[in-house]
Amino acid sequence: MKLYGGRYSAEALEELLSTIGSIAGVSRFLEKPRETVRNWFKTLEQDKIIQANDNSENNNSTVLVIGDTHLPATIPGYLDHCKRIYDKYNCNYVVHMGDFADQYY
Repeated sequence: MKLYGGRYSAEALEELLSTIGSIAGVSRFLEKPRETVRNWFKTLEQDKIIQANDNSENNNSTVLVIGDTHLPATIPGYLDHCKRIYDKYNCNYVVHMGDFADQYY
């Protein structure tokens, strides 16, 4: 069993968060810095995602990560390029990292 902070199980942390209602409250209750407790919960969520992926029947997911489309001022050909890469690598997920739209027009 993985212990967060060398002492707290995932179940214990989730129970505290459910009962207390906030990371700040858990931080005060455990007398630990808020950033430390926040990092425990971030790691806990990442561990859940990894575990879910490990338990998945289909581990053949391919993710296309794109960003900076700046619609409607997209660089000519960028979206076609993204589609070609999506098709070339048989992607089944797309993650857009940000700067989707440009408000400057």
